[in-house]
Amino acid sequence: IVATNGSGTWISVRGVAVTATALFRSTKNGDSWTSVTVPSNQYMCATYGGGKFVVGTINGTMMFSTDSTGASWNTAATTFPAAVRHVAWGNNEYVALGDSGLIATSPDGDTWTVRTSNSTQTLEAICWTGQSYVVCGSNGTHLRSPDGVTWTVVSTGLLAGSANSHSLVHLGNGEVFAVSGLLTTYKSTDHGLTFTRIYLSTSAINGTNWGAGYPVKTSKGLFIPFSGGSTAYYSTDNATTFIPIAIGTGQIS
Repeated sequence: IVATNGSGTWISVRGVAVTATALFRSTKNGDSWTSVTVPSNQYMCATYGGGKFVVGTINGTMMFSTDSTGASWNTAATTFPAAVRHVAWGNNEYVALGDSGLIATSPDGDTWTVRTSNSTQTLEAICWTGQSYVVCGSNGTHLRSPDGVTWTVVSTGLLAGSANSHSLVHLGNGEVFAVSGLLTTYKSTDHGLTFTRIYLSTSAINGTNWGAGYPVKTSKGLFIPFSGGSTAYYSTDNATTFIPIAIGTGQIS
């Protein structure tokens, strides 16, 4: 899981699947990495915005960089009673979410205010569409908010009962791509209000591929890795059609 300031500096966290307590930094657009001196913890998520990086941890501690370089870090004044699964920057604020329905907002990454999410589920992914925040989590949980303060539980086509490992990407113009559980992929064209199930390939429809990973939007398009199987996918038309990539054979050009 990585975050970038858009000027060549990247911060990487090890995430939930790895128990190592590590935070890494690259100043060469991800070409080489060095460890960052931070307190021992399991770092779960990272974002960049407002001139700094912000990361969340398994024990509810938040940390923020002192500037845009990500070289030095401070521990936030607020600690949550639950694991932080995702943090994002949007609408000129940071939003953190995690276990037991945790949602909190911060103007600076240091002082946080816990909001009423109206959910007790594990919340795992968030994006800002320019009009609303969209959140998804365990058991098909789907929330929206216009401001990060007031949250509404939405009933949509997101697969209830799907496994953990959720992610969201704003594609632009109110379109959102979602991964919910094992190879259940969705798209919204109305700022995350409703979602429609989409399939990456015929084999995906038949269930022979599994484990859709965290999608990444790049200047080349949308890339969707997989934790299982030997094929990843990318799309150059905002998740309308998908092109398979045999893992290890090269890169998008």
